[in-house]
Amino acid sequence: RQAKGPCLKNGVDACHAIQSSAVCVALNASDIAPALIAPKARVHLARAITRRAERAAVALAAQEPVNPAALAYLNRLSDYLFVLARALNAGRDPLWVPGASR
Repeated sequence: RQAKGPCLKNGVDACHAIQSSAVCVALNASDIAPALIAPKARVHLARAITRRAERAAVALAAQEPVNPAALAYLNRLSDYLFVLARALNAGRDPLWVPGASR
């Protein structure tokens, strides 16, 4: 895929900040935020999708026989993606404190 204009980061016709973008998303040559945010966001999205699949599998298991290994796999995959996202954020994720926002 080609960018609509030269990539501000590298001066070429393909965006290197976000690989799936149709245009260069860098605001200037030193803008690295999109390149840093995209992988983390993708991991969080993958985790959300995995959690949805896990909930659907548990609901199905209440009505039909489901391989217990499949349920365990979805649960472990969700946990792995959570830990991966935290590692990608290098511990800079805000910690949730129950009731702190009240």
